Amino acid sequence: MTWPDQQPERLTRADAQRLVRELAADSANVGLTKHCREESMPDDGITMRQVLDCLRMGVITEGPAIDIHGNWKMDIYRRVDNLLCAVAIEWRTRLIVITTYYPSS
Repeated sequence: MTWPDQQPERLTRADAQRLVRELAADSANVGLTKHCREESMPDDGITMRQVLDCLRMGVITEGPAIDIHGNWKMDIYRRVDNLLCAVAIEWRTRLIVITTYYPSS
């Protein structure tokens, strides 16, 4: 799919899912916040491989919605690992993983 140059005012869950998967196909397009890198991932023993698999194969469970930085934000869940990643899209360029955790059952 061809994405507009400017971030749209509306983004469907299906379009957000497609864009996340396209961007996550190349791990160079995935960044981690300091909190994610230094706290949430190490504290729960979550690997970068799990994060990438979640982004590439998980489903959006909440969002997309505009966050305080003006980016589309969503929660993505992958059942196989029982892993949830909160992610923001820097429009068409990269994904920022804000936090990761194992939701309680």
